[in-house]
Amino acid sequence: MRPRFDGRVALVTSAGTATGAATAAPMRSEGAHVYMLGRREAPLEVMATVTGAIAVVADAADAVQVRSALGRILQRHNRLDAAIAQSRRPRRRRARRPGDDCGAARAASISPSRSSSCVKRRRC
Repeated sequence: MRPRFDGRVALVTSAGTATGAATAAPMRSEGAHVYMLGRREAPLEVMATVTGAIAVVADAADAVQVRSALGRILQRHNRLDAAIAQSRRPRRRRARRPGDDCGAARAASISPSRSSSCVKRRRC
């Protein structure tokens, strides 16, 4: 039986992470030519080595760098069959205001136990 991705060309962004490797590894094992795109060279090289993919150092948020990476892929394979664009979004925190007690007073009116856990864990 022929592997599902045999001969296909794929690009995985944010590939210097475990998520990138988890995305690239199955495609690679099914026969795809996988290019792993990421900003940080060291972790990207490690993930590419582990998965057998090809590392491409570029920032997916920079259009010039992405075009350059795509140019290299297209020059070698003359096509791109799949692009898996993933990203890590930093956890956003609510801005603290002077006198803000993490909503403890509001939470106390709802549930006394909720306000104490909020303050103890600093969940703002």
